[in-house]
Amino acid sequence: MTSTPRSHVLREYALVADGQRGALIGPDGTIDWLCAPRWDSPAVFSGLLGGQGRYAVTPSDPRNVWGGYYEAGSLIWRSRWTGHSARTECREALALPADPHRVVILRRIEAADGPARVDVLLDVRGGFGRSKMRADAALLLPVIRGAVPPGDPRSSATIRAVREELAEDG
Repeated sequence: MTSTPRSHVLREYALVADGQRGALIGPDGTIDWLCAPRWDSPAVFSGLLGGQGRYAVTPSDPRNVWGGYYEAGSLIWRSRWTGHSARTECREALALPADPHRVVILRRIEAADGPARVDVLLDVRGGFGRSKMRADAALLLPVIRGAVPPGDPRSSATIRAVREELAEDG
């Protein structure tokens, strides 16, 4: 994943919402805007305006063609990237029913044609990017465990790496 996100025009973004808040997802798979816990709260992802904080699920192959669509009658967005050897989709939404005190971002990655690789970055920043927030390992590990089949050596290596990174951050 590139360290400097690419700028996009507003029409290239998709909106997912749950009635309490909304998130803007760029064509590269980065959530560049989300105010939490409510619409009028400070942004925790503010890349849309050049700020810090983002949640990116992006194809590892930088050479890809992007697109996407909403599932019929919903605010469920399906990002789609076609690269050199695979087509990858990411089904994205904010969970319903909405809780006014908690944001639940749902993202499911699907390799549609052949193996696919994605990069994932979660950088939550409070106050429009001014303060880095700490993620709790108890919240992240169940998601990571589900990403790799049980018993796969990559699963314990990923969990160990996340625990080490969280310990370094304090």
